[in-house]
Amino acid sequence: MATTSTSAEYALNVGESTGAQVAGSVPEADSFGGPAEDARFKEPPLRISGDADRCDHRVGNDDYSQAGNLYRLLPAPERERLHEALAKAMHAVPKEIIARQLKHLEKADPAYADGVRRALRRSA
Repeated sequence: MATTSTSAEYALNVGESTGAQVAGSVPEADSFGGPAEDARFKEPPLRISGDADRCDHRVGNDDYSQAGNLYRLLPAPERERLHEALAKAMHAVPKEIIARQLKHLEKADPAYADGVRRALRRSA
């Protein structure tokens, strides 16, 4: 893949891969060696009335409360169907990616991650 310096091509090459940093993982969401952020092509700060630069959109954001709240709203039978559906969908997913996903589910609600873990063991 050729590297470019235009914003549109940079966005196309990098895509959403820079927004998925999880503790213990690389910033890129692609675990198979796909596009990666390259700081050489970072846009320079803009002079407005002082310097402007990009902010880290992750700071102060809670990416897990809404998912946890929705999970807790589900009746127990629906939670079980969700656990089973996720486990079934992950049957061919590499173990390190499953572990990463379970960390996300744990942050939403520990019972969510536990339910998917149980379903994964049953489907093994």
